[in-house]
Amino acid sequence: MSDNVKKSYIITGAWFIGFMLFTLLVMFVDVKAVGPEGTGVGFSAVNKAIADAFPYRAAFYKISKYAGYLTIAIAACFAAYGVLMAVVRKSLKKVDRDIYVLAGLYVLVVIFYVLFDKVVINYRPVLEDGAIEASYPSTHTMLAICILMSAATEIGIRVKENRLRLAIKACLYLLMVIVILARFFSGVHWLTDFVGAALLSIALVRLFRTVCAQLCGDEWLSSKKNED
Repeated sequence: MSDNVKKSYIITGAWFIGFMLFTLLVMFVDVKAVGPEGTGVGFSAVNKAIADAFPYRAAFYKISKYAGYLTIAIAACFAAYGVLMAVVRKSLKKVDRDIYVLAGLYVLVVIFYVLFDKVVINYRPVLEDGAIEASYPSTHTMLAICILMSAATEIGIRVKENRLRLAIKACLYLLMVIVILARFFSGVHWLTDFVGAALLSIALVRLFRTVCAQLCGDEWLSSKKNED
């Protein structure tokens, strides 16, 4: 294992620790019953102020919903790419290692998605179909960052033509921004939901890149090498 990979594992661990510490703060700092039906919310002062400034907006909610579907479709394309690779090469063992690591990232995203649906840190600032729903972290934000940033990394490594590579990566990052901003302006999350999602997602993406670097080469820690 190279020094760069070792350093990357340490940084990745720091991001995970940062997420866990922030989650604990959300659970215990300034918790007040400012949510629907008297539900408690950490960092209540700032969360309530932001929620009041950006109330529920159906148009942004729909944008985030359909942009989220497109994000999942991109993940499905990479899954199909892995299956096609196995079929063409006539062996699961001949599928590129990074594709397996990417599949592992998707599995982790699903695990965290389900986990925080069951282990409720706080509830949404608005009712969903008349009921309270888990809010932390913002799963749309987590899906957007994890799927689209890992996709951009794959494109940076795999697409050799410079203009095409940059164009695809720009579209991926633009979609990520659209999902996050639309979700924010829809008013269905507290501010801390986005912060927590960003911390966890960056940790997961760094883990994906670091494992790929360990298995496939240090260039996975940065795609800049492919943009020279």
